[in-house]
Amino acid sequence: MIKICAESIKQAKYKCCPKSFSKSDRQQKLVKQVPFFLNKKNEAIIDTRVFVAMCNLHRDFSTYSFVVIEKGQGENGTIPGYYAEDYMLQAAQQLKAADPGLQVYFYLNSVLDWPMYRMHYVLEIYMCIYTFLNHSKWWLRNYTQNVDHISGDPSFNGWENMLVFDLSQQDCLSFWATECLNMTLTGYFDGCNADRVYSLLING
Repeated sequence: MIKICAESIKQAKYKCCPKSFSKSDRQQKLVKQVPFFLNKKNEAIIDTRVFVAMCNLHRDFSTYSFVVIEKGQGENGTIPGYYAEDYMLQAAQQLKAADPGLQVYFYLNSVLDWPMYRMHYVLEIYMCIYTFLNHSKWWLRNYTQNVDHISGDPSFNGWENMLVFDLSQQDCLSFWATECLNMTLTGYFDGCNADRVYSLLING
């Protein structure tokens, strides 16, 4: 289990956003425990509609202990204003409707800032709006202090030269973890799948 801080919603909004997540700020937050598991390799990409239809045909989800909704869900979708999180949530809702007891996990890369995610552009934290693109201090840099870029799986859109989360910074870690927390608070995700953790271990 990983502890993630969530705000106790007591007011409509802040007059200004905090520049950092200080200890005093965190003391005012509720603590929520969210199940995490770590993934090293993408075993398969399953279209959710096919998966649900397949399971409905057999009337049995018991073959699967859990399901992870991948980042590519709906990446070719055309709904205005929709990001990966929206399509992934729709997929989770379909699965839960078919079997409310099925464990459904939200996919979140621990290294790569995939551009199909809303968090790449905007994420609400503590009632304030943040964007990874506008926080260059959160971008991982190499030993020459140049911004690091890494390419990912070419099976997905926007896979080349992505920014990397510098999770050694507490503020960046809080930003990243809040994405998971927000998705579990929808009630359709039971936890998060943190992918590519081996890169963090290899690179220290």
